[in-house]
Amino acid sequence: MCAIANHHLTALSLPTWAIQKLSKITRNFIWCGEDSENASGGHSLVNWKTVCRPKPMGGLGITDLERFGRALRLRWPWLMWTDPDRQWVGSAVPCDETDMALFRASTIISLGNGRKSLFWLDDWTGRGPLSRAFPELYKIATRKRRSVMKELQEENWIRSVARLSSPTHLQEFIALASVITQVALNPDQEDSITWRWTPNGIYSAASAYAAQFSASYPRFSPAKIWEAHAEPKCKFFAWLVLHGKILTADMLAIRGWPHDPTCPLCLGAPETATHLCKDCPFAIAVWSHVQAWTGEAPTNMMTIPPPMGVSDWWDRLICPLSKDERRRRSGHFLYTIWNIWKERNRRIFIGTRLTHLEVAAIALDDIRMRACAFGRAQVATGIG
Repeated sequence: MCAIANHHLTALSLPTWAIQKLSKITRNFIWCGEDSENASGGHSLVNWKTVCRPKPMGGLGITDLERFGRALRLRWPWLMWTDPDRQWVGSAVPCDETDMALFRASTIISLGNGRKSLFWLDDWTGRGPLSRAFPELYKIATRKRRSVMKELQEENWIRSVARLSSPTHLQEFIALASVITQVALNPDQEDSITWRWTPNGIYSAASAYAAQFSASYPRFSPAKIWEAHAEPKCKFFAWLVLHGKILTADMLAIRGWPHDPTCPLCLGAPETATHLCKDCPFAIAVWSHVQAWTGEAPTNMMTIPPPMGVSDWWDRLICPLSKDERRRRSGHFLYTIWNIWKERNRRIFIGTRLTHLEVAAIALDDIRMRACAFGRAQVATGIG
């Protein structure tokens, strides 16, 4: 669905209603699947902005159409700089002020003869655009889109801001004059531009898109999810668990939905994601069997502090291992919590019950089938 809009996003900025409509279709499909037409806000377990973050930032990597369109449109000002012989150069480009602000923040200009660099709008001093450094002067400037060369020639920039009328104007004028006295143009060299976000200094849409998430930080280490040797459904479930969004009793209470606050597996403690995966006696028994059958060192659950969350516990299990072993062990982790969750749902919605030994056996079977499907070594088993 997102790919359909890519061609149009390169040439124009889609209206907000169109982006919202496409995002709604995608969002409803993720949370409701084939029944997406009957989706409502209550079906969305995770905020859409979080879903659209790249996977390393804690999201699912679903394309954010607004940010992706902006990344694509930055190709126009980049080509105006690097390929000025194109026939369309000189005409208006489909970039708004937000697009250009991102472009200027993403580029480094090396000043030569000053022909290409815009005096007020480009960052040719290394201190940011002059329009931001000296906002009051920029407001009264009469020629806002002239090149550096034209403005410095015979000190034309002074005529542009000649309408000084306040102490602030005078203060900024003196500061700007101090900056300009340190600038020397090189008539024999063209201005050049470098892209900040790639090793070779050349623009790419992927780097422009990623740069817009630079202020996002994940609540957990996402790599252990996506690198695990497990099926996508288990990874998606683990992603929900680490975001604290699976519909255990505590989350149902927040939503005001009917629920039984007691864990259906042990019938003794309030149900939370951490309890269900780590602290429940039923889950501890399942973990004990799976670890014994796969040849892993058994985890003494009694030594794990109760306040430790699922993500920190997971990190503790795989931290001392090699990369390949971490991926394998993370796969075992995902299949185990996935089958514990399925048993929980089986008891609530179907009314049937399996023992912890049977649940562990199903988890082990999933682990072995995945290993066989990908041609990996057989998982050791001690089932007798």
